[in-house]
Amino acid sequence: MTLGGLPYQMETHRASHSIASNFGAAAAAGCAANLNPQQMRWLLDYASQQASGIVAWQRDTEHIEKSLVFAGLPARNGVTAALLVQLGARGWTMFFRERTNFLMAFGAKGNPEKLVEKLGQRYEVTQTNIKKWTVGSPIQAPLDALVNMRKSGRSRPIRLIG
Repeated sequence: MTLGGLPYQMETHRASHSIASNFGAAAAAGCAANLNPQQMRWLLDYASQQASGIVAWQRDTEHIEKSLVFAGLPARNGVTAALLVQLGARGWTMFFRERTNFLMAFGAKGNPEKLVEKLGQRYEVTQTNIKKWTVGSPIQAPLDALVNMRKSGRSRPIRLIG
């Protein structure tokens, strides 16, 4: 949301999935490492340095690149950032505010106020969903519907066409 959502991805060809996941994974790894508030600031600096990803994953019909961009790289990057800080590395704490900052590098049209909008009131994780099926998005809802129909005890075939 801070970078501009789907329009950002369409204009820049950057995979926002990879960028956002990088910070989430770093925050989770920092909590697991029991980092203090100052260390968490450094951790986010290292997360911003590792943020990357282009939308080329959309062309991978086997979805291997997609899993790397959406989860594999962000998980690795988050753990790496936490380990660096836990081992004593220090970073820069102004990576969202200085003239040369993360938002300027990744999206000059970005809205930094979105980073703290409704902080402590709105939790974006509650606005997400868990991907239950290992298939592309268009088939998710029909699979849910089939499972619900089977659970309802309906045993006869359903005519879907014609």
